[in-house]
Amino acid sequence: MKIIQHYSKIFVAVAVVSFATQTAWAQDEEAKAPGKMEATIQLSYLKKTDQSKEASVNISATDNGKIVMAHNAHINFYLTDGANPVLLKSVVTNMQGKTTVDLPEVLPLDAERYFGIIARIENDSLYADAEEELWHKEAALSLDLQTQDSTKMAVAKLTETDAAGQVQPLVGKDVSFYVQRLFGIMPAAEEFTATTDEEGVASFVFPDSIPGDSEGNVTVVARISDDEDYGNLENKTSGKWGVVLAPEMNPFPRALWAPNAPPALIITLCVIFGGIWFTYGYVFNELRKIDQEKI
Repeated sequence: MKIIQHYSKIFVAVAVVSFATQTAWAQDEEAKAPGKMEATIQLSYLKKTDQSKEASVNISATDNGKIVMAHNAHINFYLTDGANPVLLKSVVTNMQGKTTVDLPEVLPLDAERYFGIIARIENDSLYADAEEELWHKEAALSLDLQTQDSTKMAVAKLTETDAAGQVQPLVGKDVSFYVQRLFGIMPAAEEFTATTDEEGVASFVFPDSIPGDSEGNVTVVARISDDEDYGNLENKTSGKWGVVLAPEMNPFPRALWAPNAPPALIITLCVIFGGIWFTYGYVFNELRKIDQEKI
């Protein structure tokens, strides 16, 4: 009987040790298994010059304590008026963790004329589920270039349409003015922001020193950025308000650093290489004569 009790204790001890070992191994394997990265979504809305609308996301993720761009993340865009969201489109982010979708001309509005946009990461193999949403009203931003007493004025007007279909000015909104350049936009002056008045108008005195193209054309951009109620709105138009850039007399001069080399360098190289090839020809001819004399 004592022997049976002794073996029973040994069996129990072995079972406990085995269970503890398997539990530790399972926990260790679980810790080693790669998990989904936590993602953060930045969602924005833009209404462009042609009145088209788009929603954009910029997604970052945390990978082993480092912030990285969430490339190849699957994003679902929804539109909502406060009721059930409706799927608009499913897209994938690029290498910079960004992607953009076009929005329909007519957006669903709630009772206060707000529309909702929702961006979600759902059941992605790389990133944990995440969601971001924004609510904005629709507004219209126009831009006109005017000359008043030889002063160049960029005049922007910001309005919205109420529930009764009446156009109402938006007062106290900051409008920024830029100049379009090859790789983006740049502020038109050190002080490039104006505030809309009671008529929704923001006026900006355009500088006389902005370079244009060979005909003086320049593209002026009016923009409202990250407004709490209206998001991002942009309008642009062109005019002959820039300083005319005189074309270079000789855009491709003959120089060592230019595509066209100086004549002296060309002649020198021709003499050097001509002399080398003449030497090769002379030696070859002499070798041919020697070979014929042997015959």
